Amino acid sequence: MEHTGIYGYSLSLFLSEECFNYVIVPGLEIKQSIGMTREKNDKGDAKRIALYSYEKRDRLEPHVPSSESTVKLKRLFSLRERMVKQRAGYKMSLKEQSEILSKTENKLLLKVQKELIKYLTKEIDIIEKEIKTIVTEDEGLKNQYELIT
Repeated sequence: MEHTGIYGYSLSLFLSEECFNYVIVPGLEIKQSIGMTREKNDKGDAKRIALYSYEKRDRLEPHVPSSESTVKLKRLFSLRERMVKQRAGYKMSLKEQSEILSKTENKLLLKVQKELIKYLTKEIDIIEKEIKTIVTEDEGLKNQYELIT
């Protein structure tokens, strides 16, 4: 099946629990293997996925689900990344506006952004603590982390 992120997660869990062999492939890989196509709909996509999997059947490896800890870490890192980007955007906006706008006439505008930056920083710290907890509680992840660092 085509990798759809969180949308295919429940199906992947079900297939694994029922001991089905299946493969998850990035959509871009399927698209690039087939080349230009005219139609873009579910029926056409299903045909392309089936054709891709048939042609590559000798080289495709069955999907091995990630551990629960790894899944949690991926989600937390994704959330952290989005929050860091948002915070950076607010910081840049605040910096630019502080340099150009009157501080007395734009108190609320500047205050709200400062509060958002502070809040995002606090939440990012909480996420990072949870990430550290997950890593230290999972022996395999802990060993990998120690080897990497």
